[in-house]
Amino acid sequence: MLRQITSPFRVTWKWYRGPLEGGNLLARGRSRVRLVIEQQAPPQGRCNPRVVRRRAVRDLDEEMSVHSRDCGGAVVLHVSGEIDQLTVEPLHRELLSALARVRPPEPVVVDLTEVGFFGSAGLNELVTGHLQAELLGTRLSVVAGHREVLRPLAISGLDEQLDVHPTLRAALGA
Repeated sequence: MLRQITSPFRVTWKWYRGPLEGGNLLARGRSRVRLVIEQQAPPQGRCNPRVVRRRAVRDLDEEMSVHSRDCGGAVVLHVSGEIDQLTVEPLHRELLSALARVRPPEPVVVDLTEVGFFGSAGLNELVTGHLQAELLGTRLSVVAGHREVLRPLAISGLDEQLDVHPTLRAALGA
């Protein structure tokens, strides 16, 4: 038997699109995702009618950041924060940019040592980057030294498919 659960909260996701960055037709617009949690005022008669509607807004695009740097012929992406379906877009953009800048056979190294959550969207991005790197004649190396990243890689079997290293030094030396 299904029972409807009523909640005083309403959760919505709002997408904001900005202008395209640069003149590149392949560039994607900057997306901002906001999680909006609103507490609804209860109907009249149930309790105090002066209950104020509260609203909490959190910018999810600030949850994850990606910075890249050139290291010889290799390109290193330093990722921090949480990677999930809502925050993976900056990683996608930087990975495409890194693959365009790298000088084969030098690798593109994705450093995930400062990532606190690694969801399936992050796994998908690594697989896509790995396949694109192979087509370009280079390789994608992943730095993962803690459980939050190693466990999803192991469960999915990608730790056997990808070039995974415990430290950045090991990834650059391989």
